[in-house]
Amino acid sequence: MKSFYDKEPITGFIITAGAVNALLGGVHGIGTPFILGLAAAGGSIAYRWWMIQQTTRK
Repeated sequence: MKSFYDKEPITGFIITAGAVNALLGGVHGIGTPFILGLAAAGGSIAYRWWMIQQTTRK
């Protein structure tokens, strides 16, 4: 986990913040933070995967 944050600190922060937001929204039964948290975390993971794919194709 630490090596991931060392390589991509912004992406790691967005994934963490999105996951916490989704967790808190899910626990308290509020849909908007849950959906936004999932979207932020999922978007960050998709972006990181896309960047890895771009570097391996070169």
